[in-house]
Amino acid sequence: MTAAEMKRAEQALIDSGISVEELMRRAGQGVAQMIWRIAADMPTVVLCGPGNNGGDGYVIAQWLLEKGVDVSVAAPLEPATEAARHARSLWQGKAVSLHDAQPAAQFVDCLFGTGLTRAVGEDWFADFTRLYAGAKRRVAIDLPSGVESDHGTLLNDVPAFDTTIALGACKPSHYLEPARSKMGDLVSIDIGISADSNLEILPKPRISGPTSRDHKYSRGLVAVVAGAMTGAAQLTAMAAQKAGAGYVKILRPPAFHRRIPVSWSRPCRTWRICS
Repeated sequence: MTAAEMKRAEQALIDSGISVEELMRRAGQGVAQMIWRIAADMPTVVLCGPGNNGGDGYVIAQWLLEKGVDVSVAAPLEPATEAARHARSLWQGKAVSLHDAQPAAQFVDCLFGTGLTRAVGEDWFADFTRLYAGAKRRVAIDLPSGVESDHGTLLNDVPAFDTTIALGACKPSHYLEPARSKMGDLVSIDIGISADSNLEILPKPRISGPTSRDHKYSRGLVAVVAGAMTGAAQLTAMAAQKAGAGYVKILRPPAFHRRIPVSWSRPCRTWRICS
């Protein structure tokens, strides 16, 4: 789901009578249970931002604390939302400023999640990086801080996490590069969201080698539309031919000049350049 779709889905739950605090409890406790299954009692520092993602962090920290984990909370600011303030009031462990926080074996990133549209400030991100570097395991909640939700864009120089735990539904950036390479293992926590999205994840294509009965048409036709600068079209055509297409066609402007190495001509594969 996109950030806007996720916001609408959460609001629909709230309109049905489920409080923001209850959604936060579901998210935080679901994540904490997943972290417990992955890392058990590994000493942990949870980085909590001022929004609801940070509120999830306080719930995570409290659940782990009750399990006997050596856990602390680092926060750059006090919570800014009512639900996050409620979660902060239930936290019974240590809380320190982000600048004073010390690394632990496990780093849980709850600084920012879905909806981030600008880079994390340099001061905060420097301490974020310090806590990240001092950990053996790194877990991002919803999205790594510094990742834009919908397009796979990195707003900061985001390091790679071991695990990313999506809340309610996966977001486009969980699958789009360059963000996808920063996620590590991707898992999702159900918080009761009813997914209503126009997005679809396409399955990976299954490409088989040609048989003795195959010919150029059974292996697929690729049409490449060339612009005024023709290099990209030629590279694309060669890549399609290399990948196994049986017939590659370039639709060209009048000034197009073919510069295809002879070695690219293969049995059962045909070039055609059309004006």
